[in-house]
Amino acid sequence: CGAFDSTGAHRAQLMAVLDEALDAGQKLNRAREGGQSSFFDLMGAANAKPAPPALPGVPEWPEADLLAYEKEALGFYITGHPLQSFRQEIRRLGTLDTLTAASAGDGMTVRLAGLPTEIKEKITKKGDRMAFVRLEDLVGSLEMIVFPDCYAEGGRWLSAETPVLVTGTLDKDERGVKLKATKILPLDQATQTMTTRLRLKLEATGLTRDKLVLLRQTLTQYPGACRVSLHLNVPGKGEAVLMLPAQYRVDPTPELMEQVNSLFGHGVVEPVLAGEA
Repeated sequence: CGAFDSTGAHRAQLMAVLDEALDAGQKLNRAREGGQSSFFDLMGAANAKPAPPALPGVPEWPEADLLAYEKEALGFYITGHPLQSFRQEIRRLGTLDTLTAASAGDGMTVRLAGLPTEIKEKITKKGDRMAFVRLEDLVGSLEMIVFPDCYAEGGRWLSAETPVLVTGTLDKDERGVKLKATKILPLDQATQTMTTRLRLKLEATGLTRDKLVLLRQTLTQYPGACRVSLHLNVPGKGEAVLMLPAQYRVDPTPELMEQVNSLFGHGVVEPVLAGEA
């Protein structure tokens, strides 16, 4: 969980040599307890210490694994939170947080982004599965009720502490506030699902025909229903907006956005969600 981060070795390296280090320590203790002398003792270097195991050149764990191990070891996160990397998406999706949800109106339809924890599955009298879930975000948590219809459709996203976007209605009483979920999506897919248009913000200066051909080829690799608009910044004249023909409508996948950003520079692609201008 990061207790040895100050050594300069990262956690994946330390875990990779853990068995070797424990074995070396046990051998050293057995030798001391048995009164055995080492080669260094005989040479008058009784205080000499064996060299520590060499650290392998393995990559550090992904951030999701780092955080998961922290939660497993301590019961909470210390170096970050799985929702941190989704801050921009959460803001654009128009969600409430668990704190503001507590002050919203009873029966109000809302969207919340959070991390499912404390999942308790229940079988109804009809034999259907439902669940009671603790939905945690960056400011707190609340109880979420997932009835059979919603659980059958989106319950698979509740099994691995996957950040999710939940649509539901608030149920408030003297005991507190609960969220009755009606739709659950993985947070990393929510933007794609709710995007109706891709806005490509390009600089007219330096925009070559070759790059436009590459853009056309890239767009046609991801056919779909999402419109694409070009917003060309023309120095001294302002912005020109061109709505591309229907043949260039796309499926706004993360892969498509990454390719376009790589072609023109990161930050070029802006997803436009339903209801936005």
